[in-house]
Amino acid sequence: METESKPPIDDAFVWQFLRGVSEQLTSAELERWQVARASVRLDASRIAEESSQLAEDPAAVRWIGFSSIVLATYRSLRSSLGDEGRALTMLREALTCPLRDQIVPYIEARFGILEEAPEEGFQRVSENFRSRGEVSFGRGFRYVDDVRDDRRAFVNIDRCLFNEFFRQNGAPEITPILCALDNVWADELSKPEYGVRFERPTTLAGGDDACRFQFTKTNAAR
Repeated sequence: METESKPPIDDAFVWQFLRGVSEQLTSAELERWQVARASVRLDASRIAEESSQLAEDPAAVRWIGFSSIVLATYRSLRSSLGDEGRALTMLREALTCPLRDQIVPYIEARFGILEEAPEEGFQRVSENFRSRGEVSFGRGFRYVDDVRDDRRAFVNIDRCLFNEFFRQNGAPEITPILCALDNVWADELSKPEYGVRFERPTTLAGGDDACRFQFTKTNAAR
């Protein structure tokens, strides 16, 4: 379909993301970046079109649109600032701050953990991490059960659309920033009331054969 070959760019996300980046710039830097920023959306549309072979399903279409904005912004910042490390830091902050602000509703949407029943954390994660992930992220991500029992829910992801997209576009250094988004919900789940311990000992972005998501049941606070 035409809509799947040209991944859409989400206007609300673009506005929020670029605002988050702009807030980290000094006045002088912002003035320099204004010119480069004007081309971000156009560049992102071109990148998305060039990456359309990765768009295997509607979920992939959305994530390619998202990734294209991130990549176009990174290129723009790197050129404007002349500092790759700072550009990456700014991307990370612009992406993680909104998630931190909405972490409780995110935990419910992603894992099915209700705010009034955090002690069901492990059960909900065990039931929903893979199934909801496959719906939200689509065929560009491949989930494989590793260990599943009454105290462990270990799932490996041996294919990651983000990893493929950024490597294909010559910017593998961005993928760990998206991996860092998992740290936001992991920090929330580390609170004792959830009764969950999370570990991720390996990642595809780090050169390993899979991202290993390992959830272990602990003693909930209540």
